[in-house]
Amino acid sequence: MLSINKKEWRHWLGKIMPSYILKNFERLFFDHTFRFKLRGWLFSRNPWNWVIGNLIKIRVKLLNCLPVPSHKVRHCSICGWSGREFYPLLSLTSCRERAICPSCGSLERHRALISLLDTRRLIGEGRHCLEVGPSKFVRNYIVQHKARYTSIDLGELSSNLIMRVENLAFKNASFDFIFCLHVLEYVFPWQKAIDELYRVLRSGGTLFLSENLAFEKTATIKFDARELIHGTPIQKFGQDLPETLIKKGFEVESYDYLSYYDARGDWIFICEKK
Repeated sequence: MLSINKKEWRHWLGKIMPSYILKNFERLFFDHTFRFKLRGWLFSRNPWNWVIGNLIKIRVKLLNCLPVPSHKVRHCSICGWSGREFYPLLSLTSCRERAICPSCGSLERHRALISLLDTRRLIGEGRHCLEVGPSKFVRNYIVQHKARYTSIDLGELSSNLIMRVENLAFKNASFDFIFCLHVLEYVFPWQKAIDELYRVLRSGGTLFLSENLAFEKTATIKFDARELIHGTPIQKFGQDLPETLIKKGFEVESYDYLSYYDARGDWIFICEKK
C-alpha cells in the first residue's frame, strides 16, 4: 500500500499549486480539528435541513394565525409574546419542537431561567453576576435590574472577556451569581471548571447550571472525538455531575424545565455555595 508522509506532500504539491492553496490542502489531510469543522460546516448547510426546518416554521406560523383556545396559549416570559406554538429548533441530529420564541428568539432554557429569577427575585442593585457563554437574554435581564454584569467566552464578540472557564482569572469570591448554560458539555476536564466556579463564587452565592443529563447513567458519557461534528457536545453528563457539585460544597436543587424527568429532559441545577 502506497504511503505518503507530510514532507512528500509538500514536495510534490508545492510544484503545482500556490502556497496558500497548499496550506489548506495540508489542513484538510493532516489537521483533525479542521476536518471536524469542515464536516460541521457541510452538514449545517444540508439543503434538506433547510427545507424541513422551513416547512415546520410555515406550519407553526399558520397555526399562530388561528384563534387559540385559552388552555393552549403559550407565553414567552422574556418578551411577553403569546400564541399557539413556539418555533421548532432543527439541529444536525434532531428536531426539537416548541423551542424558539417567534418574537425574541429565546430558547426554553432562557425562558425557564428568567421565570425562575422573576419568581425568586434574586437579581438586584449591588449584585455582581458572571455569565459563562453570554446570551443577550440573561445580559438584558441583569442590566435591567441594575446589577453588575460580566461575561466570558472563547472569542465571542458579545462577551466582556476572553477566558477559559477551567482557568478563571478572577479573585476568590468575586461574584454573587454565576450563570453557565450548556457550556460544561464542551469542556474537559469539566471537574476543573466546577472547582473554578466554586472558587470565584461568594459564600451564599448561587450558580445556575443547565445541562442535559443521561438520567439512567451513573458516569458521564464521553463521545468519540472521531465521530464528533464541529459544534456538538463532547460529552453527556450522568449522575456524577450533581454528585460532584454536592461533594464540592454546593447545596443543589434540580428540576427538568421540559417536565420529562428522564434522559430526554434538560436540567437546571440551582447550586448555593454554603
